[in-house]
Amino acid sequence: MTTDLPSQKSDWQNERSKLLHRVCKSFDAALQRGEPACKTINKISRRYQGRLYSANPTRRLQLSPISLRRAFKQWRLGGRLPSAIRLKFKPAPGIPAPVLIRFTEFCARRRQSSLQAAWRNFQRTWSGNHAHYSLNQVRRHFGAVNFYRIQTSLRAIETEQGKLAELRLNIIADLHGRLPAQRALTRSKRAINFEI
Repeated sequence: MTTDLPSQKSDWQNERSKLLHRVCKSFDAALQRGEPACKTINKISRRYQGRLYSANPTRRLQLSPISLRRAFKQWRLGGRLPSAIRLKFKPAPGIPAPVLIRFTEFCARRRQSSLQAAWRNFQRTWSGNHAHYSLNQVRRHFGAVNFYRIQTSLRAIETEQGKLAELRLNIIADLHGRLPAQRALTRSKRAINFEI
């Protein structure tokens, strides 16, 4: 016997619609009693703002007076049912891995001033349609920490390459100072050959 449990995402959305249904009913009842709409909507939104969902305690109810008005209007137009104010939430699609891999290679080639400048330069440089991916999506999936780790490594590489170039030039200068520029020509004595 298997039971299909709904995902945590749909649980908190269901809880949200039921909670907003209760809120809208209490707001409607207050309006029926003749209470002023503005004061009532502010009082109700303050009471419920930031309440944790039991289905997903990492999320909080965001209920400003404006969003309560919007939810109340949807609730009334939708037949005063919880399903009328169902959240139609779909997360933004992620950036495909090949795009971020190319972006990683782009960042590792040369130093960039910031993640924003790097993403802007990447969008200009690489062929393909990357313009519809936002900087926030890059921050979420790529991470600023990774960018700054790459840039720190590039800075260390540049420093070491500078030290290597200086060492190479010092060795070359030392060799030029100690040794002649050309090999001295010496005549080799040939033995007399009496063979016919």
